[in-house]
Amino acid sequence: MAALRAPPGGGDVSGLVVTQLQQMLLATCATVEEAKKAILKNRIMQTLMNLHIPIADATGAATVFEIDQKTGAYVFADRVAGEPLFSTNHPIHTYPTPDTFPDVDMTEEHNTFVRQIILREAYSKLKPPFTLDDAGNLIDAVHCSFVDSVKACAQAGERTLTNIKADLSKPEIHVRWYLRDAAPVPGTNHMEDKMSDFYTFGF
Repeated sequence: MAALRAPPGGGDVSGLVVTQLQQMLLATCATVEEAKKAILKNRIMQTLMNLHIPIADATGAATVFEIDQKTGAYVFADRVAGEPLFSTNHPIHTYPTPDTFPDVDMTEEHNTFVRQIILREAYSKLKPPFTLDDAGNLIDAVHCSFVDSVKACAQAGERTLTNIKADLSKPEIHVRWYLRDAAPVPGTNHMEDKMSDFYTFGF
């Protein structure tokens, strides 16, 4: 009787998965340029979702690594010096700025393009030097917690599960987690939820 077995790998299911890629970059790269070179030397596996990996270093250089949906090409959307770099869930190399966005319904608050517009508007009200509290305010501006998820263009019951913020001058990150829903916010489609305190991890 022949044994049934699966092939060890191949096609679009071989290579580094996203979690392995992130671990590799953190362990071996100190700059955005080093990270780009490491990515280009490897095959990155993407089978289930869009891929957007923001990468930044202590000099202020930043990029978002994406894989083009049509061609499979690796693309880096680089930060313009002196300008912010926003990443939500659409390909930045295809839709880099609001003037390239399709028409959107602004009531769909979780739509990827709407979230970018919200982020850009919130950022425009901040003044340097920026603080971790400013980063937290940007996070909160696009927090996913809605009473009617479908109306907001989110998945049923979808919630922001984690938030991460960082001061790039320090080797540490601050992370918090979703705990539970609290109550609807009157007059809005927002659901107030309970998040943990931020916990700081050094590296």
